[in-house]
Amino acid sequence: MCIRDRYVRPALDAYNELGDRGEQINRAALYEQMRSRGMDHAEAAFWARDLMDFSMSGKWAAIRTVAQTVPFFNARLQGLYKLGRAGKQDIRRLGYVLGAVSLASLALVLAYEDDDDWKRRPDHDRNNYWWFKIGEKAFRVPKPFEIGAVGTIAERGYELMASDEMTGARFGKAMRDIVMSQLAMNPVPQLFKPMMDIYANQDSFTGRDIESMSLQRLRPEDRYDAQTSEVARFLGGLGLPNPTQLIMGRWEALSPKQMDFLARGYFSWLGTMATTALDYGIRPMLDRGERPDLQLREVFLVGNFVESLPSNSSRYVQQLYEQAREVEQAYASYRERLKLGDMEGAKAILADEAETLRKRPAVERLVRAESLINVQIQRVQNSGELSGEEKRNRLDSLYERRNRIAEPAMIH
Repeated sequence: MCIRDRYVRPALDAYNELGDRGEQINRAALYEQMRSRGMDHAEAAFWARDLMDFSMSGKWAAIRTVAQTVPFFNARLQGLYKLGRAGKQDIRRLGYVLGAVSLASLALVLAYEDDDDWKRRPDHDRNNYWWFKIGEKAFRVPKPFEIGAVGTIAERGYELMASDEMTGARFGKAMRDIVMSQLAMNPVPQLFKPMMDIYANQDSFTGRDIESMSLQRLRPEDRYDAQTSEVARFLGGLGLPNPTQLIMGRWEALSPKQMDFLARGYFSWLGTMATTALDYGIRPMLDRGERPDLQLREVFLVGNFVESLPSNSSRYVQQLYEQAREVEQAYASYRERLKLGDMEGAKAILADEAETLRKRPAVERLVRAESLINVQIQRVQNSGELSGEEKRNRLDSLYERRNRIAEPAMIH
């Protein structure tokens, strides 16, 4: 018997069975409740199925096709459909629910709007989780998709009026992300979505670069960091072709960072867990030194809901790199006009991009400071002498410094 039939297929069958059982629990409970109220079998079964009928997909061929190729698309459609029906049946009750969710979201914003840990949270985390902290621990509660989106819109609407950091551009991006990601209205099939992200070098869910600016200056096989799995580093060294470039007739190897991203994009937590498990077996044979001790956020499953503070990630760092890219593009365009002797064009760029070019010296200083800290982070991560605990302590200190340096980049 091959490994697939002996291990892989039984594991997938067990996983699917668990999902099916979880989906049917609420239906079974509603059926029993309806029966206890005197409802007959047929009617109780109808209402149990109507709780959320994922078999519906409409008559329009385009919607049926997208529902079959885009994960969760049909689930979101059915959720919105169910929400609309609830409003039609009892608009006052629906208004109470949506109002309560919005008030709860606004209460959290008002409670933490001056808190540094709250401000550092990435926008995708804000869109998908309610967040509060107790002592040095932050807790994250998943937002229900359709109703939670209303609470997020209330949060962002308040910030647009009350906070200098919520610019019109950031607000517009937040609204787009709510529709495309939180409500899963992105029509791109999952088969192509990770590849499109690789081509754009941006995770469409988080908005972060897949390969940082510093890594892009290196050869593809050298584009990795301490978070990159050993499996990805090995595969990246084989020079496997990047399909997004290959279809355009260009040969370019996939980097280790891209390998890890594709594993997560196509296999989600299963791919992450597989590469992590293999790493624990491979790493001792490669003399890489100890891994830094795990943060609470990195613990499987638990890390989705609880994390230690301060967090090592910050939206300000990504914001800094985005501003640096905008500044360099504007400056490069200005210099190009000068080289071509187009003085009128250069003056026009100076006028149009005056605010952006004014930031160039400050942004360059911040980027240089960030780069120096990144070098220190790499040295600590690659050290074969430091223990896992020592690495964790030093890295936490370096990440905190990096986050503090990046915060001035948010000022417009």
